Amino acid sequence: MKLTKEIKAKIAESILDHRFKPEEQKLKAELGTLAVALYNERYSKTDRDLMAKLPVGWLPECAEFRARLGGSYDEFKLPEKLKFRHNDVSHRYGHPLIVLEADHKLSILFANITNRERQVKESRKAAEVDVWAILNSVGTVDKLRDRWPEALKIIDPIIAAIPKPANLPAIPMPELNARLKLPPKTAKPA
Repeated sequence: MKLTKEIKAKIAESILDHRFKPEEQKLKAELGTLAVALYNERYSKTDRDLMAKLPVGWLPECAEFRARLGGSYDEFKLPEKLKFRHNDVSHRYGHPLIVLEADHKLSILFANITNRERQVKESRKAAEVDVWAILNSVGTVDKLRDRWPEALKIIDPIIAAIPKPANLPAIPMPELNARLKLPPKTAKPA
């Protein structure tokens, strides 16, 4: 089977996800935990309890907010299905919900997470170049299997999921021409 660009892209994505997806998900979870910690830093337990007692709709509810940590101004998303209430009207107009100095423990934690996130992105990009070099050096699935047997457990399920082309029944041309009312073949004048 020929390796099309689409098949190569699926293989490359699967191989890169195999290597980097766990780290990316871990960093995303750490950012979610940091978002909760930032919200808890901004509003004390007493304030959060008071806001929770108010009827629904009295305060805006959000799942994401902006924060300025040291010199960095970023968006933070709370983990799924977690919204918070806040009494900061300026937050709706793009102003940060919380501002912390660079030496605050949460700012330091954020810097650490973003540095690791950057390293993972750079590593993934470098690996992507290498994966595509291998994929572009072969033209068929068999050659890819021979060249890169270590990746078979990732490659084979992708290849197996590709629908096989249907073999259409052969129809004699004169019969087809008659059904389509095409003129019969005539000899070419000399």
